[in-house]
Amino acid sequence: MLRLTEQNISMNNRTLEVTIEKLTEKGSGLATLGNKRIETFGVIPDEKVLVEVQKKRRKILQAIPLQVIEASSKRVAPRDRAYLSTSPWQIMSAEAEKYYKQELSQNNFNGLGISFEEMYQSKKLYEYRNKMEFSVYEENNSFELAFYKRAARGKITVRKSSLAHDWLNKAAQFALEYINRQDFNGRIYKSIIVRTNEQQEAIVAIFVTKKIDFKSVELPSSIRGLTIFYSDPLSPASIPTEIISQIGSSEISEIINETELKYGINSFFQVNVQAFQKALALIKDHIDENSQLLDYFSGVGSISIPLNKRLQSCLLVDSNPESIKYAKINIRSNKKKNFKAICNSSEKMLDYINQDVHLILDPPRAGIHKDLLERIYSEKPRKISYLSCNPQTQARELAVLLDFYTATHAQLFNFFPRTPHCESLVLLERKAT
Repeated sequence: MLRLTEQNISMNNRTLEVTIEKLTEKGSGLATLGNKRIETFGVIPDEKVLVEVQKKRRKILQAIPLQVIEASSKRVAPRDRAYLSTSPWQIMSAEAEKYYKQELSQNNFNGLGISFEEMYQSKKLYEYRNKMEFSVYEENNSFELAFYKRAARGKITVRKSSLAHDWLNKAAQFALEYINRQDFNGRIYKSIIVRTNEQQEAIVAIFVTKKIDFKSVELPSSIRGLTIFYSDPLSPASIPTEIISQIGSSEISEIINETELKYGINSFFQVNVQAFQKALALIKDHIDENSQLLDYFSGVGSISIPLNKRLQSCLLVDSNPESIKYAKINIRSNKKKNFKAICNSSEKMLDYINQDVHLILDPPRAGIHKDLLERIYSEKPRKISYLSCNPQTQARELAVLLDFYTATHAQLFNFFPRTPHCESLVLLERKAT
């Protein structure tokens, strides 16, 4: 067994014994030697582990764990065989997960004078996700559900994901059985995406790289619809290019704060409804009656439409055409006469931001565009509700805005148990001049 020495760190000697020093925000563990770092998932600080190097990138060696030599007292047995692919923190206790998420998130804000309240823990550590994307693996003329291996090549086959609703896993198995009845080569299959609601209904999409006719099928009552999408083979992402066939409905609905919201396979919608509603309650309390509301990165309207507050006006903005399609449907069905939805990038909708509005932000992990940040800085909206899935980018942007704003509340939410990710909500109010 190799010891961690300068001479041993090479692609010729791929197996290393390392002691994990700390966790990164993306959930990996780090060991260091001189100016080099070894990064691996599925580990906890202070553990001694045997790892195998997979990739070498400048000063970072990316590795996979082979054996835990000295385990942390925080370690627990993972539920899933493919836990490294989807939820690498299955290996630690719920208490440890909460501690590390709180610590790692707070570290980004320590220089800003913002202290988070104790993180809200989702009631369910497993079986909470209402959306999953599975890959497909072919062996001996039969197909299996699979996930891509993390930090390594290839796929790992699965029967289900412990993160997902039970009825979601059943819908995925139905889709798998369906493609096993076809006569097509496995290379045409990109992925299977399943979305579900709390009423135990599902919609299913199969993404393929060839325009081929699929056999029809009778859907079980729990599956509202099955769509076959052609997706550009030159792109690794499951992005729909054209609908090949459609059986049943292409949409599903969820009840948020006693408000029905419809959405489709490719719409943005929160994956942990129970935890999301806790964050929504704080946002609602932050918004004054008769506010002029701007909901940027709105998705289908899951924040602003269920607020059920008397508003002077509300504009929803999102760059995803399907999300805005359903935002308009949800506005009409919930009779929000003073609401409007526009499909556009937030940085192209700057003229709507002024000092009188209340701005809601729920951007992707990359954060908000610099032009949007500059507009907020110059116009200084009276209030901002900023919900983020990446505390690191959120802290970077708030460092610019806190010259003019006071954080009245900061709260972490464990939207994504057993993963390294969490959601952070910061409520801002413009300082008096």
